[in-house]
Amino acid sequence: MMKPAVVICCILLLSVLHASAQKVGQEKVDSLLNELTKTTDDTSRINLLVAVAFNCIYSNHEQGMTSATQALRLSEKIGYAKGIAGARTAMGRIQWRQGNYEEALKNHNDALGIYQNRNDKKQTATLLMYIGQDYADDGKYAQAQEHWTLALHLYQALNDLTNVARVHILFGWLYENQGNTAAAVTSNFTALKIYEELGDKSNVAVATSAIASDYMTLGNYQQALTYYRQALQAHIETGNRIQLPGTYVQIGQVYLKMNDYASALRAMDTALHISIEITDTVSLAESHDAFGQVYMQQRNFSKALASLQHASTLYEKVGYKQQLSKTLGGIGVCYTRLRQFEEAVPFFDRQLDLARDLDNPALVIEYYRGMYLLDSATGDMKNAYLNLKRYIAGRDSLSDAASVNNIVQMQLSYEQEKKEAAVKAEQEKKDIREGFIRNSFLAGLGGSLIFLTVVYRQRNKLAKQKKRSDELLLNILPQETAEELKTNGTAAAKSFNAVTVMFTDFKDFTRLSEQMTAHELVSEINFLFSEFDKIISKYNIEKIKTIGDGYMCAGGLPAANESNAMDVVTAALEIQDFMSHLKEKRKLQGEHSFEIRIGIHTGPVIAGIVGIKKFAYDIWGDTVNVASRMESAGEEGKVNISGSTYELVQEKFNCTYRGKIMAKNKGEIDMYFVEPREKEFSS
Repeated sequence: MMKPAVVICCILLLSVLHASAQKVGQEKVDSLLNELTKTTDDTSRINLLVAVAFNCIYSNHEQGMTSATQALRLSEKIGYAKGIAGARTAMGRIQWRQGNYEEALKNHNDALGIYQNRNDKKQTATLLMYIGQDYADDGKYAQAQEHWTLALHLYQALNDLTNVARVHILFGWLYENQGNTAAAVTSNFTALKIYEELGDKSNVAVATSAIASDYMTLGNYQQALTYYRQALQAHIETGNRIQLPGTYVQIGQVYLKMNDYASALRAMDTALHISIEITDTVSLAESHDAFGQVYMQQRNFSKALASLQHASTLYEKVGYKQQLSKTLGGIGVCYTRLRQFEEAVPFFDRQLDLARDLDNPALVIEYYRGMYLLDSATGDMKNAYLNLKRYIAGRDSLSDAASVNNIVQMQLSYEQEKKEAAVKAEQEKKDIREGFIRNSFLAGLGGSLIFLTVVYRQRNKLAKQKKRSDELLLNILPQETAEELKTNGTAAAKSFNAVTVMFTDFKDFTRLSEQMTAHELVSEINFLFSEFDKIISKYNIEKIKTIGDGYMCAGGLPAANESNAMDVVTAALEIQDFMSHLKEKRKLQGEHSFEIRIGIHTGPVIAGIVGIKKFAYDIWGDTVNVASRMESAGEEGKVNISGSTYELVQEKFNCTYRGKIMAKNKGEIDMYFVEPREKEFSS
């Protein structure tokens, strides 16, 4: 489950730009406004107006925007660049809080440009953090990671340890939402250590809360509860009321996992009351959402429905799309359980639209689960069976790396056993030496032989375990990434300037799969994807993942190369040729066969380890989204490539220009159908 964005709120709340914002409340705003009436100096008035705006980020948005706008106009009038940057930043933060990420980005980027021109590195780093947050809360993790990495480098150069720790917390939040718990734990403990060394009690609580969430993800609820209580106590002692609702909600979630409904409801009721007191819309939404989850688990679907509907209205207001998608699915389930089937449908439809807009497979899979419940309840067993297969296939696809956790544990176990074996061998060696002195030479020699036998057997045992774990790990992760994971327990994400991404998808998969048993369907997909694996392996292409009947791979990583566009297009044509021959063969046998669409695009990506509670190698960036659109905008039996890929392969292949084709959420894109100049793959 996504960690509440309120965690990030408190991190950025304490930045230099608005240090006074710790005293959130109308009393502080009134004090600043009163001081404003006594000041005639334009620069002082601007600074006060900006301070008012920052103090309204989590409460009175209307007052905040009014003050920021006044500060901006006055700053532009007198040419006060710092005031313009401060006003733009405040406006962006308020818009971010309202969920208007596009406008927030515009204002934050304007402020960033000013600070960069002034060579103000600290404020530049702060704006990079804000921009990263705009992207992160909009579900654009690759862009968020890019900006936070730049901010981290700047803070490190400035030796600003407080903000270095804050960026580590941001990365922990990002990794947690991507399912990379190992990386999240590393980042959060790094931040905690820095805060403890600085004696920053307020932010120690923030890091402690983040670590508690990691324990929750790992299923260690008692440990999570301990850390959340520590964080809660610290927030109370430091007077940080903004963090209280989110922490109480998380405590309630832990109790819910432990099936202690009474304690869960008490915690969430406390969160709700504090949210109302501090007029925080996000916390209010999370509180109502949490109530809905408790009531659903208690099978009180009427009360759950009311809470989730309230939460969805608030999420809609602040633009929290991912949480909104989950909540809409929950509303659909409630209507289904209440047998109000017609009311359920539009909520499931909206859930799917949001999930697809966010390119979030996990949310799409939850949609299939909800539709399976709806179809089963309405007696549409044909579609119920189909959606169940989609749900299971998608769930299994997302947990393809489920064994990686065991592999990592095995690797850690191997290292531990190796250390223990060394200690044991040393002790035995010592005992043998003592025995040699006490007894005779022959007795000592016999002891040495026993020692050598023990060491030899232990070494062989560990070598076999290491070989097995290495083979399993390399079957799932690239070698470079696997080695880094074994060495450090995590693997840092890396940027690649030119990677070629391929997506494939089967035509009429839904219709044809209805004619197959579950065993036949899985066997067929396994056969086809195994052949794809063999083909891409010949061209140094990395398989990324499969989602249902979709297959995704990429060339040019984890080791960058200049031939990746040629490699991927060649592999795509070979896959297409394989599918064409398979279709002809099965046609002669009177059997059906899938037809395939293939889309390819070249561009920059960020690659690293992510997963759903487990580890998996994945890539992010707009390049991935465009490649997916190349597939969906293609035609069966064709390989559809983008203009950027065309520029790299036109000399080797026959390319037919299709014109500028409209792609969902991307506008018009130059597209080409590509074919080999010779029938290289004919047989």
